[in-house]
Amino acid sequence: RVPRARVGGRQPAPHGLAAGAMFCCCAANDSGDLQIVPVQTYDSGSVVLPQQDIVATKPEAPVQPAAEPAVEPAAAGGEATPSASFTAVVMKEQADHTCGWRLDPTDPQVLYICGLSSDPAAPVQIYNASASDARQIKEGDYITSVNGVRGSAIDLQKAIKSSTKLDVVLQRPVMRTVTFDKRGRTSGLDLRYAPCGHSLVVELVRDGAVRDDNVDIIPRDRIIEVSGRRGAAEGLLEALKGEDHIELAIARLA
Repeated sequence: RVPRARVGGRQPAPHGLAAGAMFCCCAANDSGDLQIVPVQTYDSGSVVLPQQDIVATKPEAPVQPAAEPAVEPAAAGGEATPSASFTAVVMKEQADHTCGWRLDPTDPQVLYICGLSSDPAAPVQIYNASASDARQIKEGDYITSVNGVRGSAIDLQKAIKSSTKLDVVLQRPVMRTVTFDKRGRTSGLDLRYAPCGHSLVVELVRDGAVRDDNVDIIPRDRIIEVSGRRGAAEGLLEALKGEDHIELAIARLA
């Protein structure tokens, strides 16, 4: 289980550090090796401390930084277009070979593709070369099933590294934008994140600005932009804590 990092809901502990430390992880590659990164539990307004004792595995293929999907406002009435789901068959020469994607298992039920190899010989790029644009594997897609295995990010990773033929069910997220003003309140969001990642995953909505103002944010929403800022998860967290007027770009599984 990937433990959580919390933002909001309690008063800051002395020196800005909230009580307790948690651990979060993100996948360095698709072979099942993980980067285990210690992160602190924070309240809104507390200070982000430097990370220490990072244990990392080196990706086996060059990986480009994540290019998140373009954000489109919700349609009139607040409803967004449903996301698309499709199946891709990815072939590997050997079961323990990488596919050429970078996976983030911060959501415990699915895998988020946060980067793709630029190597045309990578299995994912070989698949994409013969697929239509609507069925290509893209950064920002979610892997929801591999060879019939679903419901657990850990089990999905195991399935990926246990077979040469992968029947992968992918889902495009629904993209939304929401805004709110904190006005001295915390956001009230409990967030999962990895410092090596480029997004924040909502685990729980507690008392705070989001709940008070009935902002459309629910558990498992993935925050990819905070008030125009994208990039490292810790930068997104800082922007969420430091700004009063907040505009979030959110990827949601339909």
